[in-house]
Amino acid sequence: MKNIKDVFKHHLKIPVDDNLIDKLERFINFWMNKGEHIDFVIGMTVGEQEITYSISDENVFFNDILMIDNRLLKKDLHGLNSIDIKNRTISNINNITIVYLIHRIINSNIKDKDKAINNLTKLLIMIRISSLFHRNFGDFLVTKEIALAASEKLRGNTAIKRMGNWNNVILYVSKDNMEKGINFKDLQSGDDDGLLTTIQRLAHKVNGYYNTYTEAIYSIRETGNVIGTSSIMVDFEDGGKISERLTNPNARVDKLINIITNKNEFINMDIFNLLLPYVARVSKNLCIRTLTYMSNHYLENSKIIREFISKDLHMTETFITGSPNKDELMANLDSHILSVVKRWRHGKTKDTELNEVLNLSKNIIKISEGRFGTSRDEVFIIVYIYLRTILTK
Repeated sequence: MKNIKDVFKHHLKIPVDDNLIDKLERFINFWMNKGEHIDFVIGMTVGEQEITYSISDENVFFNDILMIDNRLLKKDLHGLNSIDIKNRTISNINNITIVYLIHRIINSNIKDKDKAINNLTKLLIMIRISSLFHRNFGDFLVTKEIALAASEKLRGNTAIKRMGNWNNVILYVSKDNMEKGINFKDLQSGDDDGLLTTIQRLAHKVNGYYNTYTEAIYSIRETGNVIGTSSIMVDFEDGGKISERLTNPNARVDKLINIITNKNEFINMDIFNLLLPYVARVSKNLCIRTLTYMSNHYLENSKIIREFISKDLHMTETFITGSPNKDELMANLDSHILSVVKRWRHGKTKDTELNEVLNLSKNIIKISEGRFGTSRDEVFIIVYIYLRTILTK
């Protein structure tokens, strides 16, 4: 097989007709309304909603609708000289398949070509946004407060500001693939260079719109305009550097245990509120109840609670002191908290000790609530315990 057309001639056996277009439209509409996607599309913030094009979504697209084995398709596409597999954007089989389908639609007798092209371009753009979301945020969402503050920071001529929501931005970008758009001739011809250039152009445009917003979020984090509690910061600064607090974790475990049964001292709401913006959508009331349970029932559950606190502090400090960015993490409280939260949020690894701490947090919440919390709740409890021992004298 010499080119993209040859590959799809071999793999795509069903006709590109109105029946297929209807199936694709139903799939795209379903996916656009799935989870938090629709909230993102009708809004104008970034990082607040989770956007995910999952493996199961991909399987439905290829296996159920197009009747293609995506593994074999990937093998043949990546075997073409025109496709640089090191370039994740142009070698992504979802992207290639969508622009190829648009090529077929342009050269077909389908009734409503513009609608079909718009739907597929919408999917292409949202898959790109899904990739950008997970690259920038993973499952570490930002709070509504930070997202809105970032929106306020954007200049008035920014695309999202001018157009009002992401749906309008997507419709605007989709015009590039229509008859008078800059991609139309490349899509019409269907040559490899034209199809791959179309993918690159759209990705570049979407990157620009999306990254402008994420840069505003990072700027807010760096300046601390939204996050941070002055009383904690002052107390911390008066008490020395982070590095000076990360000594003798066993002594800090004992110190925390000594005050744990005093609920008002153990649950420091300044620290609690300081942490909230870093763990979006955490159940605030559940976490307060869990910490209250740890305080009220420590004597009867001392073994599991002490084990949890001890392993929490040791694992967190091991990560901080072993980080290649240790100096930065020691110097900046915001970077410090952000890195600790990210470490625990992405902790479902083969690291058995790390998973053990996550499971201890999970089980303590279960004992307190009679049900499991979310992974965000588990991480919040872990990081709160850690911060409680370093942010107060």
